[in-house]
Amino acid sequence: MSRYKELIENEKQNILALKNKVLVDFFVDIVEPEINIAYLVFVDNSYAVSGAIGSEIITMTQTESKYLQIENKQLKQFEPYSIFLNKKIIQVRSIGEEWNGHGFEISFEGMHDKTMILQSIYSGDKPEGFDDCIRLGIGQYYYSYDK
Repeated sequence: MSRYKELIENEKQNILALKNKVLVDFFVDIVEPEINIAYLVFVDNSYAVSGAIGSEIITMTQTESKYLQIENKQLKQFEPYSIFLNKKIIQVRSIGEEWNGHGFEISFEGMHDKTMILQSIYSGDKPEGFDDCIRLGIGQYYYSYDK
């Protein structure tokens, strides 16, 4: 098994720890201009999501919430994700593969049309000058359509 495949398989297991937790905060660590690390904060702990092997894939590591201090000038609250705060995670899944959009998609209770996406910068085309970082997104889903 390649090193990439082994790490991705490990991450599939690691992300299961998020299921049934309530997200209380979300921060990003900025290394200008890139998003270097994302922090998912829960009541009992937090998890850091960052790139591995040059950000060809991303990984998640448990951290202690008390070490996340907003006074850290590189740490910023990520406003677009405020819609997910105080919501219970009901499903997590691994998406993509190495060099092809590896990341995590997270579904929240009561939010049938939106998901949180944390993904490697290597997801098809990328902006010039962005290399060893992650990208964040919100999946928008439609169940019906009326012109």
